[in-house]
Amino acid sequence: MAFIAGLALSRLLYEGFFPQLLWLARPLVALPFAALTAYAVWLVWLKWARQLPPLAFSSLLLNLLWLFNPAVDLAGSRLIFAATVWLTAVFIWTQINTDERRWGKWGGWLLVMVALLPVYLFTMSASVGAADTFEFQVVTPQLGIVHPTGYPLYLLLGKLFTLLPVGTLAWRLNLASAVYALAAMSMLYFLIQRMLRHPLPAILGTAVTGLSLTFWSQAIIAEVYALHALIVMVALYLMAKIGDWKLEIKDWRLRVPPPHPITPSPVHVYALAFTLGLGMANHLTTLLLLPSAFLTILFTARPTRLTTHHASRITDNELWITDYRFWLKTAVAFLLPLLLYAYLPLRWQAVNGEAMGLARFVDWVVGGRFQGALQLRAWLDDPVRYQIVGRLFLENWGWWGLALAGLGLVVMVWRQWQTAVILLLTWFAYTFYALNYTVPDLAVFVIPAQLVGGVWWAVGLWAGLALVQDVARREHWPDVAPLALTFALIPALTMTVNHWAKNDQSGENPLEQWGRAVLALPLAEGAAILADSEKIAPLLYLQVAEGLRPDLDISVWPDEAAYRTQVDGRLAQNQAVYLARYLPGLQGIYHLRSLGPLTEVSTSPMTQLPNPSAVPGQVYPITPLPHSQFGPLTLLAYSLEPMAAGDEGNTAVTLYWQAAQAVDEVLHVYVRVVGGEGDGRATHSQHPANNFYPTNAWRPGEIVADYHLLPRPVITHDGALTYQVAIAPPFTPANQLAWQDVTTMEVTATENTAALPSRLLRAQIGGYLVNGADFPAKIRSQTRLPLLLTGFGSENPGLQFKLQPVSSPIGQITEFSPPPPVPPAHIWYENLNSDLPAGLYNLIASYEAQHEADCGHGRCLAPASYCGWMSPAQTGCVVGQVEISGVALPDTAVNYADQIALLDITTSGPALSPGGVLQVQLNWLALANMNQDYTLFLQVVDAQDRIVGQVDSWPVQGTHPTSGWQPGQTIPDSYTIPLSQEMAPGAYRLLVGWYLLGDGRRLPVLDGEGTAVEDKLIVPNLFVPG
Repeated sequence: MAFIAGLALSRLLYEGFFPQLLWLARPLVALPFAALTAYAVWLVWLKWARQLPPLAFSSLLLNLLWLFNPAVDLAGSRLIFAATVWLTAVFIWTQINTDERRWGKWGGWLLVMVALLPVYLFTMSASVGAADTFEFQVVTPQLGIVHPTGYPLYLLLGKLFTLLPVGTLAWRLNLASAVYALAAMSMLYFLIQRMLRHPLPAILGTAVTGLSLTFWSQAIIAEVYALHALIVMVALYLMAKIGDWKLEIKDWRLRVPPPHPITPSPVHVYALAFTLGLGMANHLTTLLLLPSAFLTILFTARPTRLTTHHASRITDNELWITDYRFWLKTAVAFLLPLLLYAYLPLRWQAVNGEAMGLARFVDWVVGGRFQGALQLRAWLDDPVRYQIVGRLFLENWGWWGLALAGLGLVVMVWRQWQTAVILLLTWFAYTFYALNYTVPDLAVFVIPAQLVGGVWWAVGLWAGLALVQDVARREHWPDVAPLALTFALIPALTMTVNHWAKNDQSGENPLEQWGRAVLALPLAEGAAILADSEKIAPLLYLQVAEGLRPDLDISVWPDEAAYRTQVDGRLAQNQAVYLARYLPGLQGIYHLRSLGPLTEVSTSPMTQLPNPSAVPGQVYPITPLPHSQFGPLTLLAYSLEPMAAGDEGNTAVTLYWQAAQAVDEVLHVYVRVVGGEGDGRATHSQHPANNFYPTNAWRPGEIVADYHLLPRPVITHDGALTYQVAIAPPFTPANQLAWQDVTTMEVTATENTAALPSRLLRAQIGGYLVNGADFPAKIRSQTRLPLLLTGFGSENPGLQFKLQPVSSPIGQITEFSPPPPVPPAHIWYENLNSDLPAGLYNLIASYEAQHEADCGHGRCLAPASYCGWMSPAQTGCVVGQVEISGVALPDTAVNYADQIALLDITTSGPALSPGGVLQVQLNWLALANMNQDYTLFLQVVDAQDRIVGQVDSWPVQGTHPTSGWQPGQTIPDSYTIPLSQEMAPGAYRLLVGWYLLGDGRRLPVLDGEGTAVEDKLIVPNLFVPG
C-alpha cells in the first residue's frame, strides 16, 4: 500500500514539475522511488506503530483511482492523494484513540478542519462574484440595504469581516462564509459524535457533507446560506441535547433505550428558541425548523415507554413544560433576536434619505416580491418539480450516497424512532418547500435537508461497518474496518473530484478585468451605465471597493420596460447614457454607437471623428483611412487594440462607418484576421455598434463607431497580420464575402503562455516536450482541425500529426531514448485536414526523423515517444480524441450552432385561445460542452411578427443552465406560454431559439452542411379560429 503511495508521489512530482523531473516518468526511476518510499514507511511503522494493523494504511490504495489513468488531471490527482493521506491519518488516529478523552473528542474535530479548510481556501475567489454575492460584497462594507428579506444578521457580521487587514474586500466576505461553513460542520461533527459515541463516522460524515456540491459552493462565496447552515446545525445540536439523541450501534438484536432518565435543562430550550430567532434575522426559512423544535420538546416532556430488559422511567419534565413562565421565557428568547430587523428602517433612512414606512418594512421582511415564486400546489400540479428536486439530491450524493443515507434512516427508525421522526420532519419541511418554490437557484434552499442527509449518511456508514465487523468476528478475520471503509468511500471521493472542477473559483475573474477596462474608458462625467445583472457586478464593486469613477451612476433594472424608462428619462435630463446589456427597440429613435464594449445612446448623431488627443483615456490612436467604400457604407477610420484591455486573449478593433445616403437593407459587418495560425477562419459578424444598430436605421451622414472583439491569433513565426472587413446581409457564407484589407501589423512569434491550454499533457515526443493542447472535440468532415500545442522544443518540422481511428493500435518500439535537456519554450500550431469518414479518431503526435544523424542503414527511424508517466516507448502519442461527423442527428432535429440540438417539439396546438396558454414540450440534446448559459426564447407571433405570447428562461424552469450540460445528455423541457387576450383570428407561428443575455447574440440554426441559415426555429400552422 505504501508502494502504491510511492508510485503516486512519483507521478505527482513528474507532472507537477514537468519537464524538470522527466526521469520520474521512467520505470527504472519510478519503481525504485516507490520502493524507497514504502521502505521508509515500513521503518516508521516498525519503530512507532507496530500495534497498528497493516490495513490501517488501506486507504492509500485509493490512489489506484487515478494512478494508471493516462489523462493528466493535476487538481484531481493531488486531491485524491491528499485524501488518501488524510484518511490514513484518520484511521490511525481512531485506532489509537478508542476512549472519549478530551483530546480524543477535539482531535477528530481537528481532522475535519484539516480536510475542509484547505479545500475552501484553495477554491475561493479573491474577486467579485455574481448576482447576490456581488450585492453582499458591495453593500456590506457600507452597511447598506440588500434585497428582501434584508438579512440584517448577515450584514452586521459581514461588516466585521470587512475590517480584516488582509485580502481584497471580496475575499474577506468570501472568507466569512468559509468560517460559517466550518462552524456548521463543527456542529455537525459534534452532533454525529454525540449520537454514535464514536469519532470515526462523525469525521467521515462531516467531511463528505462539507464537500458536497451545494454546501461547498456556498462555503466559498459571500452568501447567506453558509450562515443559515450554521444556524440550522446549532438548532439541531440543541435539539439533540434536549432529546438526548444517542444511537450506539453495538447490538443489532436490541433496541436499547437511554440508560438514564432524560433530564434536559430548560436553558437548552431557551437557547434553541434564541437560535431560531437569530436564524430568522438571517433567513426566513428558519421557520421550517419550528415543527421539529416543538416535537423535540413534546417527546422530551412525554417520553415513550420502551419495554425491553432495560427499564425506563417517565420523568417530571411535563411539570416545567406546563409552566406558563417557561413558555414566556421561550417566547422572549425567540423574539429578542428579531430586534435586529430594526437595522432596516434605521439604515434605510441613512441610505435613501427617507423613512422606510411600515408597509414597505413589512413587505421587505416577508419578501413580498418573491411571493409569486411560492406555488403551494406545485407538488400536486407539476410532476417536473420532483425530477428537479431529486436531481439536486443525486448531484450531491450520488446513488451510493443516497443508499447509505437511506440505510441510516432505517437504522434510526429502528434504534430511536423519535430522533428519526424529528430529523425526517426537518428534511421533509425543506424538501417540500423546494418542491413548491419555483426559482432557478433552488439548490441552496435544500441545504438544511442535505445536512440531515449527512447525518443519515454517517449513521448508514457506521451501521454497515458494524455489520461487516460482526461477520469478520464470526469468521475470525482480521480487523477489516479500514479496508471496508476505503471501498465504501470510493464513490464519495470520485464525486469530490468532480465537485472541485465545478466549484473552483480560484482563477482570475474575467468579468473583473472587463470592469476595469470599462471604467478606464473615456466616459462622460456623471454618465449613467445601465448594466445587466452580470456586468453590473464588477462595475459597482470596483467603484465601491477601489473608488474607480465615483461620478458614474451604475444601475441594474428588473426588465426591458424599466431599462427603456431609464434611458428615456435620463436622456431627457441631458445625462449621457451607456448600455452594458442588450436592449432592443432603440434603433430609429436614438443614435447608437460603440464606446468599447459599451453602447452609447444619444439624441444626436456623431458627425465628426473623435479627436484622440482631446479624449482622456484614449490609449490607441484612431487612424483615418483613405476612401474605403463597402457598398453603401464608407469606412472612415479604425482603432486597433492588439491585446484587448478587458480580455487579453482577444484583439479589439473599432471601425468608424458613415453612410452618405439612407440604407434600405440590413447589413452585417464581418471582421477577420488573416495571417498567423488559423489564417482568417474565425469570422466575427454582427449588426454595427455592438449588435445594436441595424444599417437601415442610420441617418444619412451619421458616423457610427462599431466595436468588435476577435480571438487573438497564435503566432509561431515572425510575420504580419492583416485585418479584413466585409459588408453583407446576415448568414452570408464566408466564401461569398468581398473582403477588403483595413490594416496590416507586423508581429513577432508568440511566447509560450503561462496559462496552459485546457488539455494538459505530459509527453516526450522525440526531442519535444509537450505540456498542453487545445483543439475542438468535434468537427465536421471536410473542415480543418486547428491544433495548438504548448511545450518545449524548436521549430524543427519533424513533429507530425495525424488522425487515426481509435480502434487502430499505436506502434510500440523497444529502443530507449533518455530524457533530453529541457529546450526553450515553444508553441506549435497545425491545421489538419479532416477529409475522413464520420467516426471517433485519436489525434496522434509523432516525430519523424528529418536528418541523416537520425537515420541508420539507409532508413530513418522515429525516435521514441513517451506519452506520460510510466508509458512505454511508442511511435507516437495520443493528444486527444476528435469526433468527425456531420453531427449525427435525426432528420427532424434542429441544430443550434453544433452546440444544442432540438430532437423534437410538441405543442398543445394548433388551435389557440386568446387569453389562454400554449403548452410546449421540448427535448434537447447537448452536442458539446458549453461555458455559457444560454437563454431559451419561445415567442408566439402573428402574421405581422407581433409577439402575442413569450417565455424567456434557462432550461427546466431555470434550474438546469446550459453550462452544466454534458455532451450526449438529453434534457426534457416543458413550458407554458401565456397568450394575449387581444389575438385576432388568423395564422400564428411559434419561434424557438437561444441567445446570450449579455449581448442578445443568438445561436444560429445550421443546415446539414454546417451553414447558418436562420437564428431561430419557426413552427408554423398555429391559428386562432375565426
